[in-house]
Amino acid sequence: MRHGVSLFVLFLSLACLSLGLAESPDVEVRGLLVRHCLECHGGEKVKGKIDFTKLLAKGKKVTDDFQVWGKVRDALVGGDMPPEEIKVRPAESDLEIFDKWYRQR
Repeated sequence: MRHGVSLFVLFLSLACLSLGLAESPDVEVRGLLVRHCLECHGGEKVKGKIDFTKLLAKGKKVTDDFQVWGKVRDALVGGDMPPEEIKVRPAESDLEIFDKWYRQR
C-alpha cells in the first residue's frame, strides 16, 4: 500500500508540474505584488493607473495586459518602484523572480 500511495503522489506531482499548478513564479509574483504594490495600486487607491486588483483578477491572463505588465516590470527591475520613501523594498531575489516570470510570457 505504501508504494501505491508513493506512486500516486509522484504522479500527482508530475501532473501538477506539467499543468503549472505547482508552486510557481506566478504564486511568488502575486505575493510580491501584494506585499509591495497593493497599498498604492489596488482597490480604492490607484496610483499611476495601475490597479493590481484588476490585473490579478481570477481568470485574467497576463497576455490580456502584456504592455501594462511590461511597465510594471520596468518600474520594479529599474528601481523606480516602489518609490524611495517606501522603506521596505523588494528583495533582489523577488525582483529576479518577477523578471524571469515576465520574460517567460
